[in-house]
Order: sequence, then C-alpha cells, then structure tokens
Amino acid sequence: MSVQIHKHYRLVHGNHSAESDEIGWDNVAFGPPFAKTMASAIHKDGRWEDSILSDYQSPPEGSVDGDYGQRVFEGECIFPNSSVTHARLWCARWHAERFNKSARRLKMPEFPEDRCVEVIAALAQANKEYLRHGPLYVRPTIRNWWPEMRLKPSERYLFVAFAMPFGTYYTDPLRLTIDPTKLRAMPGHMGDIKSLSYAACYAHDKQLYLHPMRGSVQETDSANAWFIVSGKRELVTPPLDGTILPGNTRRMTFRLAEKLGWGVTERHIYPDEVMDKDRIRMAFLSGTAARYTRVREIERIFRLHDWWEPGNEGIETRERQSVVYDDTEAIQFVDELRRLLLDAQFGRVTEFDDVVVSVPL
Repeated sequence: MSVQIHKHYRLVHGNHSAESDEIGWDNVAFGPPFAKTMASAIHKDGRWEDSILSDYQSPPEGSVDGDYGQRVFEGECIFPNSSVTHARLWCARWHAERFNKSARRLKMPEFPEDRCVEVIAALAQANKEYLRHGPLYVRPTIRNWWPEMRLKPSERYLFVAFAMPFGTYYTDPLRLTIDPTKLRAMPGHMGDIKSLSYAACYAHDKQLYLHPMRGSVQETDSANAWFIVSGKRELVTPPLDGTILPGNTRRMTFRLAEKLGWGVTERHIYPDEVMDKDRIRMAFLSGTAARYTRVREIERIFRLHDWWEPGNEGIETRERQSVVYDDTEAIQFVDELRRLLLDAQFGRVTEFDDVVVSVPL
C-alpha cells in the first residue's frame, strides 16, 4: 500500500531542532535531537481541524493534561528501504488502532486511523533526509489542551506527532528486580493502554512487575516480557489480561518465532519458575524501541510483609535470590530473532510486508 500526503496538509514555520547533518549518526541512541518537522492538529467543536506540518517546537501544556494526566501516546517506527526510495511505516495501522483504544479509555476524541497513517506518512516525506541515515521513531500524542482546572474532559484537544532518529534503546543485557511491594497496574486500571501507567517507571527502577492479585509476572516499565523454556524451543509470555500492554512487537513475535521454528505459549508464569534455570533458561524483552533485549540477571526480593497484608509498615528485606541467564543457545536465539525483526523492518525479507505501509520519498 502507498500513501500520498493528504491535501489538508500545509507548511508553516517556527523553531526547529537539529538538521540531519548536525547529528552524530554513529552514536544515535534514543532521545533528542528531534527531526525538524512535526505535525499537529486541534480538536474543537466536536471535530479535528486540518493537520499542520511545522518546524519542531515544544507544544504548550494544558492544565488538565499536565496535572491530571489526560494524555495518550504511541511509539512507532519509520524505516528506509535499501535504496531509500520509500519509507516503510512499520505496523502503522496496529499503532493507530491502539492509539484510539487509549483515547477511548480516557474519554478523548479518536484520531481517525487512516488520517493517523497519513500524518506519519507526511512526517516520513518531510523528514526524508534523516531516513538516508537510518530509521525514525515517531511519537504521536493526544493531550487535553484547555486552561481548565476542574477534573473533567476538555473542550479542546491537541494532536502532536514528532519524529527523532533512534538506534539502540538498551545497549547491554539488563538486570531486573522482582519486588512484591512495587506495582504497575491493577486489573481494570490502565496497564493495557499507553498513558499514565508509564509513570511507575519513575518510582521503580528496572522492575519485572507482578500481578497484584495473582502474583504472576506482568511486564517491565517499558517492554513486554518473554521467557525461554529449558530443554525446549518454546517461548512463554504472559497473556493479555488487561494489566499489560498489547505490544505490537509482542504481536509480531508470534510470527517471527514461527519463522525460526520456535513455539509460543501464552500463560501465567510465576516467580518460582522464572528463578529456576531447570525450568526457564532465558528471559528477554520486546518493544518498539527495545526491539529484543536480553535479560542477563533477575533478582527476587522477599519482603517481611507483602504489600497487601495488614500491618505491613515493616517492609524490610527478608531474603534475596538471583538467577543469571547464560544459556548459549538461548542467547543465539534472541540475537537471531532481533536480526529477523530488523530484516523485516528494513525490507530485507518481505513476507511480513502485510504490516508495512510503503510511502514514496
């Protein structure tokens, strides 16, 4: 599928970030500088106004957005093809679908899926000089944009999408902690949308979170969790029970693993199993920015009282247990899975192109 810039785009000028030739491309990781062109649109009187392409600038904050958290976002990627004649919007429709699921949950106006894809396509074309060096990460957001201090839905919303070059989110294998007193999402909360639930990562450093009622593994602050079963070519990942994000890299992993001859099982997995190398020989994470990142070590903390017990003022550490994952075959598999994902994203293999929107540059 090919997408052209929609007729409702017009170009305006303002402040912008780094030009492509000002970026040290050999050291690109994740974060600023931003690409020079962003997109925006305002929702008022029950409709979205025309989208605008402009030079990058930090969007103004709305009171309810900043204080009460009525904001949703996505994270997706644009890849150049081998000849840099087309941009490849990876899983763009999956991201647009999840973007609107998040908006509905917080009683915000949906941004039409086709138009969302058109905006990302327009950003790819406007920032094509960056794609000559590598991929772009795109962050669409919808935020409350009205100077109102009462806790209620807004009369006006702002859609913003900006892009930035990115390379590797995690540079090394990770060390995670399981701590029953650190929680991310309750059932019926917002663990399955991209919004306020990410604030937990500021309070808890590199946690592998547990389901607050069941005690099974959920995910980390920024990626879905995967485990490799000992003695088998089988992956295990927690099911989508409403407390974890339905990651699009997670969704693609089922197909990639099958391509490599590995099975995938969705089931609840518990800390006792995760810490037993006779049962689990490797853990790794998946995410749009993280791609596939291996977990080197997990430390499990046993507290004097778990958080839900009465009289839990004392949360002193009772015991610590660690497991180091070093299985050679499992390490090679995670590396192979990452290579296959990158080959699919850049178009070096084409059997997964049904999730790609191709945009001429």
